[in-house]
Amino acid sequence: RGTGVAMVGIRASCQPMPTDGSDPGTASAPPDNSSAGSEVSEYVEPEKNLQTVAIASIGSSGDILIHNAVRNSGYDSATGTFDFSYAFQHLAPYVSGLDYAVVNAEFSVSANGTYSSLPFRVPSEVVKALADCGYDMGTTANNHIADGGTAGMKQTMNTLTEYGMDYTGTRLNAEDS
Repeated sequence: RGTGVAMVGIRASCQPMPTDGSDPGTASAPPDNSSAGSEVSEYVEPEKNLQTVAIASIGSSGDILIHNAVRNSGYDSATGTFDFSYAFQHLAPYVSGLDYAVVNAEFSVSANGTYSSLPFRVPSEVVKALADCGYDMGTTANNHIADGGTAGMKQTMNTLTEYGMDYTGTRLNAEDS
């Protein structure tokens, strides 16, 4: 499929690591930290035989910038609607084959129906096309998220949510994580 799969094993330990540059397997007893509340008498080597508990394919794509020519090519004057699925039709088999796909949403969804390229204000159908392509998340921490002002930023987050996509980089209110 042209995608890579990475397997990551993470082990956490409360055992002290040597600070003298020596090999962790040959570390001497840690300094006396009895005032810290507990003592550790020796370094314990982590297990070497990690078991795989899950494998996931994760992909990330760069900026989605919709210039006027692209926006206009997605407009159907007969129906007065936009459709950008054509722009992602060859990418969709790869993106939808991933367990989780992330794209940089380098735009602001127009909150009032005015579109432009620089500032990048796009119709919500751009997000629909990204979701239909298989993207699961849009990153919004970029220099074009506020191209539509606060209203456009909020519209972008709401539109990503509407089409089932997560987002990170912005938040609707101070109480959100």
